[in-house]
Amino acid sequence: MDFTVQTHVDGEWRDAADVEFLESSRGIAGATSTSYDTDYWAEMASVDALQGNVVDRRALSLRYPVDLSFRQSDRWPAWLLDLMPQGAARARIAREEGLRSDDPAVELQLLRRAGGAPIGNLRSREAFEAEQERIAGLECPPLTDEDIFNRTDLFLDVVDRFAHLASGSRGVQGEWPKTLMTRSGRDGFWYPDPFVKTEDGIEHVIIKPPKSSGDNDRLILEAEAPYLELARSFGLDCAAALRYEPGVLIMPRFDREIADGTVLLHGQESLTSALGVAEFGMTRAHEDYLEIIDLYSDDPAGDRLEYLMRDVLNMAAGNPDNHGRNTAMQRPAQGGIRLAPLFDFRPCAFRMQASDGRADGAAWRGEISVRTGLRCAILWLVKV
Repeated sequence: MDFTVQTHVDGEWRDAADVEFLESSRGIAGATSTSYDTDYWAEMASVDALQGNVVDRRALSLRYPVDLSFRQSDRWPAWLLDLMPQGAARARIAREEGLRSDDPAVELQLLRRAGGAPIGNLRSREAFEAEQERIAGLECPPLTDEDIFNRTDLFLDVVDRFAHLASGSRGVQGEWPKTLMTRSGRDGFWYPDPFVKTEDGIEHVIIKPPKSSGDNDRLILEAEAPYLELARSFGLDCAAALRYEPGVLIMPRFDREIADGTVLLHGQESLTSALGVAEFGMTRAHEDYLEIIDLYSDDPAGDRLEYLMRDVLNMAAGNPDNHGRNTAMQRPAQGGIRLAPLFDFRPCAFRMQASDGRADGAAWRGEISVRTGLRCAILWLVKV
């Protein structure tokens, strides 16, 4: 099976590369081959490549510069995993396909159903076209701000039925349920992202409801907005403020920007993907992520300092969920490569079942506790 991967560059979606899945039943562990489209290379990179690798917004990944190479791998490319939802979305699609959620075959189905409207500036053309066929002729009810803030029955119905029908998933990366919503410039109302053409969007948010009915999850959701403002007060790179209403968190997307009436899509790649790790649940050391920043950032010293300050604040504020899929490199539509703004900063420590509060996050080499982790981070800060 072949997939065409598109990039959004200079205001339009373009066919960029082909990915062939040679062992689809094995999921992400199956062999693949990837190659850029010759015309795409000629237009996007043939001249600039004379000066060095083209790995900005025009590339599929920092590890996949735009060139004429034919890349074969015994696994999926790591950047494909950034396009796939997990958690509840995986379980729901598995049920619909008659598969177990742990069956590797469900992973290609996830990409087919959810790869048409992910975060960033990449998408699967086939997934997008299939998505548009599923929603063709459907009249999705428009939502107002009040529908979202108050989690009205209409909002819940749109999220459950229409958003799922469009993308096969209510979620983006991570276990916590999320829905991408876009305000249309045609009528000013909100719709699930796939119901609004890219050029018609005037506001883009992620809607995050409670993960469960438990008090801990409610408190985590409620605290995420003030936590971001805490980080901002320490001088960290934060995007627009979040808004919390009882039972719902509204998160403005920083991979979308409106400039002079034009919708800009910024490329985004997790640090896990940038390291070439094509597995879920795999955590690397902070030193590995810092190497990615040093290799690719336009301001490695500034981004290294930003990364270290984030780790110190994560430990101090009780967020052990600091890992390579919760930090990303951004490739802005205007050009360049920088560390993406802070996201998923919240007080998760009391939900983690770990004695030292570092359960799921990245660690420093030799770190055995929060105390030694802080010592390592501070030593790196001194080096900077």
